[in-house]
Amino acid sequence: MATAKRKKSEPKLLSRRAYAKHRRELGLVGDSLSAVQRALSAGRIQLVERDGQVGIDPTAADKSWAEMTSPSPSPRRGRKKGEPPPEEPGGNGAAGGYLGARGEHETLKVELTRLELAKKRGELIDAEAMRQEVGALARDIRRQLLLIPARIASQVRAAPDDRAVEAMLDAEIRRALIKLTRAAGEGANA
Repeated sequence: MATAKRKKSEPKLLSRRAYAKHRRELGLVGDSLSAVQRALSAGRIQLVERDGQVGIDPTAADKSWAEMTSPSPSPRRGRKKGEPPPEEPGGNGAAGGYLGARGEHETLKVELTRLELAKKRGELIDAEAMRQEVGALARDIRRQLLLIPARIASQVRAAPDDRAVEAMLDAEIRRALIKLTRAAGEGANA
């Protein structure tokens, strides 16, 4: 009866491969068969013989591995699924460093390609060309409006009343605006 209790309290012995899998499931370093074999040959863990079986006691081996292994100066290679990438030197977390810069570069290339495509489709226009065109149009409007007094001065002097002067000014302003809209290519719907 005493041996039955002892068997239940002692963990099952594992093979080298099973112990590597055990470490992998726990997320511990040394989760490959070769790492377990190196730990055995270095004496960090020992094989145990129990009831005629030889294997690795996972509880004792985990404790021994932790005590006998110095912390690794280099980060562990590879990541588990869902594990964030390690922070790179000179970066600010997963988005920093070379990978972050490379991702940002690729994102900007895609954005630039989209803008060039939209421009070719006629959905975008060149801002500098538009500024020049609007500036030319504004100068033309100014010139046309400043010429109105010289064109109608004699008619205004001969006008019988204020209403006639107002009608002359209105007609002349409309004529200048219609001329400008035709020049801008928008039609003469005034």
